[in-house]
Amino acid sequence: MKPMVVYCICNNKGAQLQRAQKRKPLYPEPAKTNRLEIRRLQSEICRLRKKGASFKQRLETAQKFSEDVSFQRVIKKLQRPAQLFLRMQLQSKKKPKGRRFTIDEKILSLSLYKKSPKAYKHLCSYFSLPSIKAMKRLLGQIKLTTGINPIIFEKIKKTMAERDAPDRLCSLIFDEVSLTANITYNAQTDEMQGFANNKPDRFANHALVFMVKGVKCNFKQPVAYYFTNALDKIELKKIIKTVVKHVVESGLIIVNTVCDQSTVNVGAITELVQESRAMYLRNGKVWRNEVMHIAGQKIIPLYDVPHLIKGVRNNLLTKDLIYTINNSQKIVKWEYFQMIYAADKSYGELRLLDKITEEHVNPEKINKMRVKHATQIFSHSMAVVAEHLTARGALPEDCRQIIDITLLLDNLFDTLNGSTLTISPNGKIYKGPVKQSSPHHHLWKKAKEVLKTVKFIKKVNVADKIHKAETTVPSVTNFIKTIEGMEALWELLSGKYKLDAMLTRHFNQDPLENFFGNIRSYGARNVAPNSVAFEGAYKALMLNNYSTPHSRGANCEEDVNECLQTLEFFIKEKIEAPESPDVSEEQEIHFNKEICLEQPIEADSGQRNYVCGWVLKKCLMMS
Repeated sequence: MKPMVVYCICNNKGAQLQRAQKRKPLYPEPAKTNRLEIRRLQSEICRLRKKGASFKQRLETAQKFSEDVSFQRVIKKLQRPAQLFLRMQLQSKKKPKGRRFTIDEKILSLSLYKKSPKAYKHLCSYFSLPSIKAMKRLLGQIKLTTGINPIIFEKIKKTMAERDAPDRLCSLIFDEVSLTANITYNAQTDEMQGFANNKPDRFANHALVFMVKGVKCNFKQPVAYYFTNALDKIELKKIIKTVVKHVVESGLIIVNTVCDQSTVNVGAITELVQESRAMYLRNGKVWRNEVMHIAGQKIIPLYDVPHLIKGVRNNLLTKDLIYTINNSQKIVKWEYFQMIYAADKSYGELRLLDKITEEHVNPEKINKMRVKHATQIFSHSMAVVAEHLTARGALPEDCRQIIDITLLLDNLFDTLNGSTLTISPNGKIYKGPVKQSSPHHHLWKKAKEVLKTVKFIKKVNVADKIHKAETTVPSVTNFIKTIEGMEALWELLSGKYKLDAMLTRHFNQDPLENFFGNIRSYGARNVAPNSVAFEGAYKALMLNNYSTPHSRGANCEEDVNECLQTLEFFIKEKIEAPESPDVSEEQEIHFNKEICLEQPIEADSGQRNYVCGWVLKKCLMMS
């Protein structure tokens, strides 16, 4: 009998489930974290789509707005700063941290901030403007140091590369501005600021600035600055040589220097002239004029004419002036000007010298720094009134002696400060340009003859007796040198560079004086800034192309010169700061004993210990 075969059908669901779990699913079910990540990415895609649509809509709206005829008509009539300011206000709907500004907009805002930080902070609450932090970061990107900055001269060289020789002619102007002595720690550069460059152990109380000014083209450019303390003529002579060398290498052609008649300036110029004269004689060359020969360049020294006029007036306040004209010797006293003023004032509303006040004639009220108070005394109107009142018998005949010297100084100032190419039919002929056939040359010849006879009589008290002693003053001597320099300058420009006219105002110190005035005007009234404030204002002015309004009470005329090379390239090109030399262990560090007291005062000992501890802590943290 065959055995029975039993077929068993197993329907074990547990076994099937176990086998199914061993198989790998074709589409595995995502974990919980993956599902959250997918949901987040989907939300991000949705948000970006909406943002893209929003940007597209805003772009279309902005493009439509910018192409609007009315908007274009309004924008076209606005000045460049107004256009930039209006564009900044179009970001008002954005959150403050979401606003983005261009470099030009930041530079405009920087000029507003430097003019008055307090007012700028107030404006930020009403208008869309960059933050104050952004302004400080902007200035921090400009890495300028005292002395020669090679990057500045490299940029000037590129700018001058394609210009002709007459367009590269320039004057080198230098002068000092007073600073407040102050020491500041700069955490970014890890150094103490405020010490003088010529005397590292003393606080800087002056800033010496060098500026080039175009002769034919209207440009000006500060090229170097130094912090000084009691600068002497030898140090100034070395600095002048260094600056001239780098300016000449940049492609500019220096034809003259301009400075005031301070003792240090006159001494340095005299030293340079004597060195050049000795070099000419050694080489067997003919020595004609007082010139300086530096870096292969023939440079004519000039003195600022407004300073010369003030110098003559200031000496006349305490001394009597004697001069000879047309073989007749005459004497001028300050009392004569006071008598003319008093006689003219007695006519009340019918007076002729309506511009003359007590500040012009009263020695106790005269502001000796004001140029107009000196030029208005030595004016054509003063000479006319003196002649008129003496002819009527209202003044003694001695007052006539001021007429010739007053007319001469008035015409001489016009010839050395001419600023216009055209003269009206009834205008003053000496205010026009110097030309080959202009009357300037005859007047300069006559002025030199008269000025060489000028002497001042000084009253000297000897043994209780008053004696009169003759003396010569630097203002008259430098006046003669400046006239001779102008004649040599015209000979150079008309002969070698073929210029048919010369405006003499291009050879005074007004551009640098305006630059100093702009620095002092930053922060409302910063008459004597410290070294840090000076550097900040210096950078800001060179960054915004001197876009600061001319002060109505300024001591010099407004100039329309533009910056030859702004500092905007520091921001765009991200120029790094020049490496400063490391202080080795063998290098001797000088300390001023007057500054560092040997024995601290008991009241200040706690403050000294606190400051020393804080400085040591910072040093240890940085090491």
